[in-house]
Amino acid sequence: MDDTPPFSTGSAHARRRSHGFTLMEMLLVLVLVSLLFTLLMQGLTYFWHLQQRYDNVLNERLYEGMHAYWWRTSMRGLLIESGQGASRFQGDDAEIRGFSTFSLDKRPGVPAQIRWTIDSGPSESRLLYNGAEVKRWPGPLSFAYLDSKGERHLQWPPPHSLEAQLPHAILLLGQGGILHVASPSLPQHLPAQFAFGSEAFHI
Repeated sequence: MDDTPPFSTGSAHARRRSHGFTLMEMLLVLVLVSLLFTLLMQGLTYFWHLQQRYDNVLNERLYEGMHAYWWRTSMRGLLIESGQGASRFQGDDAEIRGFSTFSLDKRPGVPAQIRWTIDSGPSESRLLYNGAEVKRWPGPLSFAYLDSKGERHLQWPPPHSLEAQLPHAILLLGQGGILHVASPSLPQHLPAQFAFGSEAFHI
């Protein structure tokens, strides 16, 4: 025979437990869940910022390599003109003009006129290709030209010089020194007549 009173302490506690969690238990669970959620969000935010920094650095490196490739390729395809016409390669500290078989806006192998210019401002300078901006740098920019002896010139062809029509190397100089170096390939002569699409050029 069970001697437990019908309204004993044990049975009352069991009845309270059967109704679910107490208020304190619910508050404790909410606090723990909020803490875990906060830690998780902090970790995800840190990872997201890290990924953004990595993407920015990667894009900057890719862009640096891309415009450096443009520069070197267009200079490597420079052509020699037999006469003294407007298609002859000319350059100073702010502009480069000539014909190249590797222009950025024409099919590779087709001679086309290229024009690299520097637009200098008070705090930064822009490098432009045929009038379109390629990149900006802080501070001043300038072009320089190396002859076969390694001497630097701010103009090409140098005045009163017997140097070849194309320089040995072309430098893009910035605030921190040399930014890019390009060297024309083996000399190639510009054809007397060539065409691209519906346009014909006579030299």
